[in-house]
Amino acid sequence: MLTLTKKLKTQTVDKQISITYRGLHLIGNRKDILLEQLEFQGIYLPYACRAGFCGTCKIKLLVGRVLLLTKNNITEASCILSCSCIPEDDLYLE
Repeated sequence: MLTLTKKLKTQTVDKQISITYRGLHLIGNRKDILLEQLEFQGIYLPYACRAGFCGTCKIKLLVGRVLLLTKNNITEASCILSCSCIPEDDLYLE
């Protein structure tokens, strides 16, 4: 039973997702940090710490869900730190 659960979880993590950033449509995944996924596809956001503390990589999440890896101190509605989150489903970003 444990093996089956592990296999299903791995399939869910490996599933491709759609990331739309300022009108650009990209293919992403559910296992890598959002900032790194954007960089891999040629979109370079400013950053300073890559650890979720400085807020330089702040981005607006219009639609979708992300897993936050650190406690986010940003109080603006719908803003996330791209260096410390992993997409959970399709994302629309600004």
